[in-house]
Amino acid sequence: LGNATSGDESTSSVPSKASSSRPTPNDSVNPSGGTLHGNGSAAPSLPLRAYKQDVSHGNRGVTPPPPCRSCVADEAETWPAFLERSSAQLTRAGISDVAVPLFETFRSTDDLGLAFASFAKLYHMAMKKVAPNKELQPPWAPHEGMDARLRFPYQLLDKLLGNNWKIKSIWKILDDRLGRPEYQGAPCNNGRLKGRRCLVVGAGPCGLRSAIELRLLGASVTLVEQRTSFSRINQLHIWSWCGEDLRGLGARLIEPPPRNFGTNPDLLHISVNDLQKLLLKVALLLGVEVRMGLNYGGVRWGASGWEASLDVPQRLPKEGDASPRGSSSLPSQYSPGVLSGLAVVIGSGGFASTIGDNVGLRMVETESLRKDSAIGLIVNVVRSHGRAESELRSFSLARQFYNSMFKSAAQQTGVDLENIVYVKSPGAHYLVMMPRAKSLIAMGAVVNESRKPLLATNNVDQNRLEEYVRRVLAYPWKQGEPTLLSAIEKDAGGNFPGWADAGPRLFDFSKMRRSAEGLIFLEPGSGQPALPETVNDPGSNLLVGLVGDALIEPFWPEGLGIMRGFFSVLDSCHAVQLWSGGKAKAEVKQVYAHAYQQLKTLSAATRTRVLREDERKYGLPPKTRYR
Repeated sequence: LGNATSGDESTSSVPSKASSSRPTPNDSVNPSGGTLHGNGSAAPSLPLRAYKQDVSHGNRGVTPPPPCRSCVADEAETWPAFLERSSAQLTRAGISDVAVPLFETFRSTDDLGLAFASFAKLYHMAMKKVAPNKELQPPWAPHEGMDARLRFPYQLLDKLLGNNWKIKSIWKILDDRLGRPEYQGAPCNNGRLKGRRCLVVGAGPCGLRSAIELRLLGASVTLVEQRTSFSRINQLHIWSWCGEDLRGLGARLIEPPPRNFGTNPDLLHISVNDLQKLLLKVALLLGVEVRMGLNYGGVRWGASGWEASLDVPQRLPKEGDASPRGSSSLPSQYSPGVLSGLAVVIGSGGFASTIGDNVGLRMVETESLRKDSAIGLIVNVVRSHGRAESELRSFSLARQFYNSMFKSAAQQTGVDLENIVYVKSPGAHYLVMMPRAKSLIAMGAVVNESRKPLLATNNVDQNRLEEYVRRVLAYPWKQGEPTLLSAIEKDAGGNFPGWADAGPRLFDFSKMRRSAEGLIFLEPGSGQPALPETVNDPGSNLLVGLVGDALIEPFWPEGLGIMRGFFSVLDSCHAVQLWSGGKAKAEVKQVYAHAYQQLKTLSAATRTRVLREDERKYGLPPKTRYR
């Protein structure tokens, strides 16, 4: 439920849906020439020499990256400088240099700055203990001469932290994950990926999950994200396998999410930002290089092979989901520049990502899975954590099963819904529902029923939309419990406490977008789709794949975003593993295409037909998951 993306609200070759909550950022003028797009990247005025301008694939041209104007060597922050900044931040927060309490800060904090700072300090302390004569190096740097059993940072931290049972429990979970057959021998540390790097663009849940999977496979991984904070508070409904996958990566031991994650199997949920923070901590423990506050400027073929420019965003994109007001300073090491030696780029920039468009991966539009009701409404109300709201319980109701209740609600309040989900999350009272268009029009929330698109920002009356939501909150959806509105206002002294974000937002899901192919190989020197193996050295091709909402826009009422998103991660990483191991491009693309065809058909109605029954056997190979 909600949008499981990195939040990359960029423009696209497919027209964006107009809605009150999905604004398409206006293009602005780039002082150095070209047009600055919504994802912070610039379309340059002059082509780069490494790219051909005419492509024999119709309109599947390649947009070359801009020159990296801000990336000069003396602007980057060195690792020792970042360690110094981290130490100062920990001192200001009153956190000591004692190892176990410092790890407890890392394990439990929801502050990104403290997470990066405490991890950096812990790693430095561990390195000084294990290799006191080595110069200061970051966790993702190759450490020649060190014990091969210490190739992941968490294995090094184990030497520092002793026998604390809570910490040992986390190490055991990671050891168990690494013990799976697909990760034996670190297959992506050899073959075509030996000495080369994977770049993941976007630190949404699927981008972080991709970085983790590639590291488990032994690859060197850099993850880049434009934003400097994880602020989206919308709740994600996740299917049972996703819950088990997260527990297998440390959920309930590493926080957030809170320790009660997964205690309600009938309504398994997690907020977007909690999920990002969990996966970020796991990524750091596994040695992923995370660069925040930087824009991905595209790839090019250079003197040292494939390279990407990582620049300072001209402006941050707008949040597509709920996001509390406020900002934070850069939590990670500041590392702009050119990242060279690339073998793989994984695009996880959200539903409006242009990464695929810029390398020739076509996006297509399809009809919604539910043509009869393709409008969504998301609400976040401030929590007071008072006595009255403690009686509220999360619920999920659909008209299909409670038709008389939904009819009664429509007759009494004018609110006509297809379904409603309420989650009492730690940060907000979260509701997501599917209102019928006629009821929105009748109440004046939608101004002109003839307007196209119906949910254009200036066709939505926000005040009347908020009144619509109050009527939803005032209806007794659960017998024997107070209404949501009465409990919320009672704890707030009889007043409505307000919205936890910018207010209720409508989404139009009458059209969905997805990638036609999902995966492509680029030929050196052209940036175009690669030719057959007989024409060029296949090992120098660049594999580009899309995951999450950048691959398939989710139908969020069914919780498809994270389920299909995580499966797309495994499908893409399996393709990377095959490619690294020497498989031909044609075979890699064939295996991936078969998995993608299955993924596209996955929904709540088809899951038993598409997926294998025993979720405990799901793994990296697609054949373990799809029938």
